[in-house]
Amino acid sequence: MNANTDTANLINVSSAPAVISVNFDEVKAQLSEELAKYDVVVTQDTLKDAKSLATQLNKNASEFDKRRKDAVAQVSEPIKQFEAQIKELVTMC
Repeated sequence: MNANTDTANLINVSSAPAVISVNFDEVKAQLSEELAKYDVVVTQDTLKDAKSLATQLNKNASEFDKRRKDAVAQVSEPIKQFEAQIKELVTMC
């Protein structure tokens, strides 16, 4: 290898865009249908059911958020690894 060779030219980067497939429209339609059943005014008589519904909705929201974070973390991992490797090379310089 020639001493004048630019080592930066040795870096070959190839990438493919992340693809996340989710049945968003189907889930949204089902959730909207379920929520329409509970478009009511909460009274003392319906308070227990309303609390139960709120608990279930919060569980759903937590699960949706967890799945979102997991998917983003999964597709972001190669980027984080690349950044760490290039930062190591920069530090060496």
